Amino acid sequence: MPETLYSIVVPVYKSENSLRRLYQRIDRTFENIDGDYELILVDDCSRNGVWQLMKSLREQDSRVKIIRLARNFGQHNALMCGFSFVSGDYVITMDDDLQNPPEEIPRLIDAIKGSELDVVYGIPRIKKHSHFKNAGSRVFMYLMSVIFRRGHRVRISSFRIVRRSFIDHIISINTPNPVVGLLLLRVTDSVGTIPIDHHERIDGRTTYSLAKLVGQFLDGILYNSTLPLRVVFALGITCLGLCAALGTYYLLAYMLGVITVSGWTTLVLLILFFSGIIMFSVGIIGEYLLRILQEVSRTPQYVIRDKEV
Repeated sequence: MPETLYSIVVPVYKSENSLRRLYQRIDRTFENIDGDYELILVDDCSRNGVWQLMKSLREQDSRVKIIRLARNFGQHNALMCGFSFVSGDYVITMDDDLQNPPEEIPRLIDAIKGSELDVVYGIPRIKKHSHFKNAGSRVFMYLMSVIFRRGHRVRISSFRIVRRSFIDHIISINTPNPVVGLLLLRVTDSVGTIPIDHHERIDGRTTYSLAKLVGQFLDGILYNSTLPLRVVFALGITCLGLCAALGTYYLLAYMLGVITVSGWTTLVLLILFFSGIIMFSVGIIGEYLLRILQEVSRTPQYVIRDKEV
């Protein structure tokens, strides 16, 4: 029986102080695992000494595959690039900052090999993030459970193991702004989780600004769900009903002589209210149209500048 091969895909950005330690800890971890591994590092245009460090790791160990993107495309695009070069039976993804300890990899492997699950996520027991980021994560997970109509709360993370066949499926979804966790939810319901440790960042701080988090949140919803359009439709129906009821009330009041002077305040409030609803609806539709244009224009997920694989 051939030896199981595990492909570990890591998007790399400004991690020159943690990357070598990440490789060393992964290598030590696999000394006690029945199977071999390949490490696929995707440099998301770090513009520092990261690429040279990756080249030195490649020279040291041929199992390390290195790819450098032409510009900063983002974490998920870098993952999709790495997926195109995997050879393993299982694909593991993790961050480059060592917040997800490589020593937890055997537990992910045991969880997926001992079940019929297609994806297993390592969910931190206690996240070592700011309160603001943790709160945003909880809101995002709740909305994902609504969008994907799950009875339980959807819990995903960047630390996961996936059966290779499902990686091949999501590669075929050629969207310019992928969110890997949500793409996986589109192709399988067999998703499990295990609790893992979560460590402090080794160096620096997260590169995810509020703008990036909001953008990823919008991409996740608008590329994977028609829920906002349905909400706008329901809102329009509700407003139409309220307008009809209000019109009927004023008509009867006028016929009964209760109202003798038209209400200027009421008129202004109605105009403002319905104008706001219209503008909100146009905004939602505009966001969808923007993404449709991106799809039609065939914007690439990534562009490779250099690689050694």
